[in-house]
Amino acid sequence: MKKTIAMMLCVVMLMGMMLTGCSKAVTVSADLSDMSMSGNTEIKAGEDLSVSLVADDEFVLPEEVTVKVDGSKLSAKKYDYDPESGDLFIPGDLITGDVEIIAEAEELTVVGEWYGTVDLSKTMNDAIVGSDASLGQYFSFSGLTLGINLVLTEDGTCTLSVDQNSAAELSQTLKKQLAEGFTLYVEDLCAEYGFDYTAEEFLGIMGYTMDSFIDEYIDTDSLVSNLTSVSSVGKYVAEDGVLYMSDDMDKDPKSVAGNPYVLEGNVLTIEASSGTDSDISFMYPLVMERVG
Repeated sequence: MKKTIAMMLCVVMLMGMMLTGCSKAVTVSADLSDMSMSGNTEIKAGEDLSVSLVADDEFVLPEEVTVKVDGSKLSAKKYDYDPESGDLFIPGDLITGDVEIIAEAEELTVVGEWYGTVDLSKTMNDAIVGSDASLGQYFSFSGLTLGINLVLTEDGTCTLSVDQNSAAELSQTLKKQLAEGFTLYVEDLCAEYGFDYTAEEFLGIMGYTMDSFIDEYIDTDSLVSNLTSVSSVGKYVAEDGVLYMSDDMDKDPKSVAGNPYVLEGNVLTIEASSGTDSDISFMYPLVMERVG
């Protein structure tokens, strides 16, 4: 009997210890540099912890944070952290003691790899109408976008290039829309002269298909090739909200007109400079996202 009572007392004491441990309040502290933390930190052992990290002005959130529980570092695979939003979630089964969150924000600079797109649709529409206003009823280009890569390194080197995949897609889209426009144009022309031909039939009489006609009279490949050949490696300086970029490693970037820019988080917006050629003014403002 005494052994039974003693065993029951041990079980009761053990359960009490377990219950006490599960409801024990834990301390959530943060060792943060150039950033702050918000969220409900008044939790108990066994409860989920959800907080948000916010970078100070002129800083961006780090790609990784360190989480310690009871002084031991947790594997990053055991909790969820989103460097874009700053949301950090730690499952309750990991909260067995005091929690410490350690992170250091990164200074916001233009250094990095950037990607943006330029829409050439309006430029093409203006070119068509400029050559013959009546063609505006047949051609209405859209979705003619070209990807631009910009790499700015810590040592002051800038590399500008065109994304080749986007150039190939632009070429195909342009040919398709040209074919659609010429089909309408040729069929209206046939109707005007009393010919009962489709566009393909009419072009066939002259020994063309629509594709071969476009290839011969509108060299889209050459056009796209000229666009994709626009690339350079030079030097840059970013100061006082102006980005100076040269297209030659031996050329002082401050010797060229600078482009005003705005950097907000991972978005870099580059405006046209005072010396921007009217032929390329359509590129601006160039909105780029950090990709590396």
